[in-house]
Amino acid sequence: MTSGPEFGDFGKKNIKVGIMDKDRSTLSKELKNYLEDELSVEVLASKNYYYLSNQLIDREISAIIE
Repeated sequence: MTSGPEFGDFGKKNIKVGIMDKDRSTLSKELKNYLEDELSVEVLASKNYYYLSNQLIDREISAIIE
């Protein structure tokens, strides 16, 4: 497979996801840390689902994790 302009910058773009942490558990905190520290994912934390869904529709984030 060749690396053309459509694939050349794929690995360089940071992925941004929205997270809704409803329980504030240790597991939730560790997931957020793993995404940020190990995978270099930019995390947008919010309690407002409508805000995150609008961010998703506007392509500001790639996914919502609840």
